[in-house]
Amino acid sequence: MELIQEIQTDAWWEDVTVPMLERARKRLRALVRLIEKIQRQPIYTDFEDELGPETLIEIPNFGSGSEFDRFRAKARQFLLAHKDHLTIPKLRFKQPLTTTDLDELERILLNSGVGTPEHWEHAKQARA
Repeated sequence: MELIQEIQTDAWWEDVTVPMLERARKRLRALVRLIEKIQRQPIYTDFEDELGPETLIEIPNFGSGSEFDRFRAKARQFLLAHKDHLTIPKLRFKQPLTTTDLDELERILLNSGVGTPEHWEHAKQARA
């Protein structure tokens, strides 16, 4: 009962941590079976959402940056999943890459659907 009364106060929730919540959950979980079950009737509604005409809003320089960030994240995930490829250990251990290595990385990433040639051009310009 003391815990139930304590968690009802704002002070308990101010600096709550995950371990505190887990302790409270474990101490209170046995009480769930004591909650009275009541039958509730379903509520049916009959209305339609009405949307107005769509409006395209252009935000300058917003799309290209976030698209490139998504490309980088997808490329990272792909590289982590394919650690055994010949050129990827060179990346992991910061060894110099040859032009052939870069071409091979570009080829496997493009063939796997990670990014577009435009993303690669952007990456090459950012590297230079």
